[in-house]
Amino acid sequence: MSFSPDGQTLASGSEDGTVKLWDRSGRELQTLEGHSGWVWSVSFSPDGQTLASGSSDGTVKLWDRSGRELQTLEGHTGTVSSVSFSPDGQTLASGSSDGTVKLWDRSGRELQTLEGHTDWVWSVSFSPDGQTLASGSDDGTVILWNFDLDNLIARSCDWLSDYMANPATPPEEKALCDDVLSPSPLSAVPVQSSLASQLQGVWSDMREWLGG
Repeated sequence: MSFSPDGQTLASGSEDGTVKLWDRSGRELQTLEGHSGWVWSVSFSPDGQTLASGSSDGTVKLWDRSGRELQTLEGHTGTVSSVSFSPDGQTLASGSSDGTVKLWDRSGRELQTLEGHTDWVWSVSFSPDGQTLASGSDDGTVILWNFDLDNLIARSCDWLSDYMANPATPPEEKALCDDVLSPSPLSAVPVQSSLASQLQGVWSDMREWLGG
């Protein structure tokens, strides 16, 4: 279950595959249908405008406050047992019986898969400053994943080195990696800056370059 940030709405997930919204008096407001399996976890975004639900059908669904389905996030190969928004609302984490944690952006695009657990991931939770994600698993461990945007940019530039060296690469794209230090090995890095967004565009250009 999850209360909306304003405390006026409660969301509940059920074995019957639905999500229900309730007001503070206990009156049912709406039933959200779309999952084909048990709904294990629900979580409101910090602005209260989006609700995420994780299910045994292996998907995460995003809903708006009126109950309209916005996106279905597919990628896990097992039950999605926990979902959690970052404090800024831009990143969603999901934990699964497949032993992984996935990071998604607000549009539903998969950002990263965090591998480290050897069994079902039952719970995920962001720290209040959004710099650390904790995940708890049936393997008996809790893993703390540290987020570092500067390192993400360094790793992206390192991966793009061949593309950046190509004479056909636009100069404005090559300039994105000027003065970027070498990457260090970190566990998890979310995409949350304008430079990182620009580098995502470079990735798209590079895929077209490789395809050509």
